[in-house]
Amino acid sequence: MPSACASRSFLIIFSFPFILPAVENAPLQASSLSEQEEEEDTIWEKIESARHQLTRSLNPAKLTPYLRQCRVIDEQDEEEVLNSCRFPCKSNQTGYLMDILRRRGKRGYEAFLESLEFYYPEHYTRLTGREPAQRCSMILGRSRCSVLPSAAACMEGPENFVQVHVSA
Repeated sequence: MPSACASRSFLIIFSFPFILPAVENAPLQASSLSEQEEEEDTIWEKIESARHQLTRSLNPAKLTPYLRQCRVIDEQDEEEVLNSCRFPCKSNQTGYLMDILRRRGKRGYEAFLESLEFYYPEHYTRLTGREPAQRCSMILGRSRCSVLPSAAACMEGPENFVQVHVSA
């Protein structure tokens, strides 16, 4: 006698004919998924090659409000990065933040690059080969456009910049 799970699966396939094309396209999706993973690995390798320089020059307290707004890290991540006794200096905190973002995959990478573009344009240019520009946030959605900060806005602190330039 077939199990209840097997009979439900049988009914679902016949009840929803749009599932069948999705199953047929699974090999294509798997290959594009592996290409995305490969692209992410290549990107993170580039970031890792600059890790020493990044951890010495980035201030994680400047980046975390934006990363939280993008929902790439949460309050607990921010608290652990900035206040844990395991990370007594900023270079350790920045390294740990970079590790968290890598575990977040493509969204972590995109949010990290956007935060560099806003707060550390020289590092953004070094990693991407592109100049920072006025643009819309890919993470926050196209409806929330951002403008690069002036020197005064950078000195005011990350919370002011995020509120003024990113919020709609």
